[in-house]
Amino acid sequence: MKSNIPHLALIVAGLFLAAPLISAQEFRSPKMEGKGPLKVFILAGQSNMQGQGTVSKPDAAGNEAKGTLLGMIKDKAKAPLVKHLMNAKGEWAERDDVWVYDINEFGITKGPLQLGYGWELWNTNIFGPELQFGHLVGNYFTHQVLIIKTAWGGKSLKTDYRPPSSGGKLGPYYTLMIETITRVLADIKKEFPDYDGGNYELVGFGWWHGWNDGCETGAIAEYEQNLSNFIKDLRKDLKAPRLPILLAEFTGMSGQNQDPHWSGLSKAQSATAQHPEFKGTVKFVPTRDFQRDEKDSPGGGGHHEWNNAETYFLVGNAMGEGMLKLLSEQSTALTGPGPYVKLATLAKQIQAGQNLGSAVKILTDKKDSKDAAEAAEAVAMLTALTTSAQEQLEDALRSKENDPAEAISKLDNVAKRFAGSEFGTQAKQAAEALKKDPKVKKEIQATTMLEPLLTLESTLKPIPNAHDLKSEAFRRQNSATLHSVMSGCQALIKRYPDTRAARKALEIQDKYR
Repeated sequence: MKSNIPHLALIVAGLFLAAPLISAQEFRSPKMEGKGPLKVFILAGQSNMQGQGTVSKPDAAGNEAKGTLLGMIKDKAKAPLVKHLMNAKGEWAERDDVWVYDINEFGITKGPLQLGYGWELWNTNIFGPELQFGHLVGNYFTHQVLIIKTAWGGKSLKTDYRPPSSGGKLGPYYTLMIETITRVLADIKKEFPDYDGGNYELVGFGWWHGWNDGCETGAIAEYEQNLSNFIKDLRKDLKAPRLPILLAEFTGMSGQNQDPHWSGLSKAQSATAQHPEFKGTVKFVPTRDFQRDEKDSPGGGGHHEWNNAETYFLVGNAMGEGMLKLLSEQSTALTGPGPYVKLATLAKQIQAGQNLGSAVKILTDKKDSKDAAEAAEAVAMLTALTTSAQEQLEDALRSKENDPAEAISKLDNVAKRFAGSEFGTQAKQAAEALKKDPKVKKEIQATTMLEPLLTLESTLKPIPNAHDLKSEAFRRQNSATLHSVMSGCQALIKRYPDTRAARKALEIQDKYR
């Protein structure tokens, strides 16, 4: 579905000094209702993050140019990398389980993951890192995924994205980025009508940026400090103190043969990820091997990677793989900055996720140790461990209203991991209270009854080139399955009225009758 809707004013007058937003935007509505809690990722940067990769560029004779996405599809050696980007009909695929909200200086685009989230609104001949990144995280999670991409062309970290902690004039695009993220998350249903309201989790942040700082006097020299401040301020303003941050290397178009100037920028990015306070939560991903020569590209500016699709695909792939690796490490990265000498054995125990409740007790005693080094290690480890425990507990409690079954599962996990500590006790008590609540019992039983119906509904076969789910042709083709779904929904509504699952069953019935 396409419709034009007016662009929303996002910030006070005078912010968009360089290039005003256009007055209209394209909107495509996702088809699949989200499975909560919604997993949210932020991708940010400047014009390269916007997306400059070329999908197709035939020459006068009709031959495909080098370095396009279609060229990769036709290349036997490269096709296995990108074959998932096309469906069985040979058309570019859409993913309704991954949504994208994309803002740049030209406007806003939003909808299911597909081609077209580039610098030019709904130009389906361009794409950015979000494409392959979205496929990887979409495959990883069973939940619905939302990618919020905030990228404005020609914006430096020194000036335009300048974070509050760096002092001086606050960067207007730092402000706009935070305001955009906050606004979208405050009313996801407004932006994506098929969102089921099942809460959300801010999972990670990806940053690919650097060209303008490489061109701005003195910007590279302060890039490391500005980026460190950016990460800290971002986490503070988004109320996500341990938000996983992925830093994709920006090579300045010098690839493997970096000149000293651009090498300084990538070294600053890498060094930032090594700061002790970011241990286990910030990751640097090299990308220099992905740059392609101009002669092997479809053309365009060198500062936009010659618009080479392979570069943009591989950067998105590296960001996705890096983010998933970082997330897998998060579950045990509870020990703070490190390294630890006095409490090395205890640190390994915590990293393995073992006896975390007893670890909290030990560290509480050790932080008052007369050995200053041991006390310092204990304080750092205890802060990280209790922060993580509190975050897990709060995340579980936030799920109570929308998905009590998931809340109980999360609370039981916290109670088990932190048994013997105040966090474990609180989680255990909260889980027991939920299990005894008659209303919650009813919700869990109703949800258990709904799940096989949703699985059955997913097997309904669409009519080619038709989208009317109430048509006679659709009914005839899916007669038996549709009857089972509808009768099952009716039984659920009758048995468990006034439940979240019953409301979902009503929606299913309305969809087909």
